[in-house]
Amino acid sequence: MDKTIYRERILICMFSAEPDIQESGEVTIIKNAISCLSEAFSGSFNAVMLYCSTRRLSIRGDVLELCRCLKQHDSVLKIPVLAVLDSPHRGFMIQLKHAGLNFIRVAHSWAVDDPPSLFRLLERGGNEFHIDRALEKLCPCLNYAPLDQRSELITCSAYRDRMVLGGKRLREVCETGIHQSCEYYLTYGSET
Repeated sequence: MDKTIYRERILICMFSAEPDIQESGEVTIIKNAISCLSEAFSGSFNAVMLYCSTRRLSIRGDVLELCRCLKQHDSVLKIPVLAVLDSPHRGFMIQLKHAGLNFIRVAHSWAVDDPPSLFRLLERGGNEFHIDRALEKLCPCLNYAPLDQRSELITCSAYRDRMVLGGKRLREVCETGIHQSCEYYLTYGSET
């Protein structure tokens, strides 16, 4: 009897400063969208993971287009595609969802998980990575306005975009479930 040993094959596409991930028999690393599409369409992978820095405005369009292409191809429809972001960004995450992405992981440190571990969690259903679950944590009043090609201003639409968000308040209130008890959200959020 032939016993085939199952090995996961993970395709990683890097759109940002490289996390400390080593290429191996299980992990193939690609550094551009076209090569990622070509490899993904080969059908020899069990998962595709896109590592992206949300702070780099210039690459968001490429990541969105790649997601659209991946989710429209028959050989990729059957496998999970996970975006691993270095910080939460509500606007970008909504765009990824509209592009067909189902799974997202926000890892403030790239070293938090290794791809095979992430794959095993996805294989079990990936509920903790479902994009809707990630969006629930973020305040719907977060508003992002580009300042230039490299940076943007984050404001609170519940406070009529007069309050600029950043630092501790953004991380500890607006980007967590605590936002539901925020005084600005409770007072003005229902009007938006």
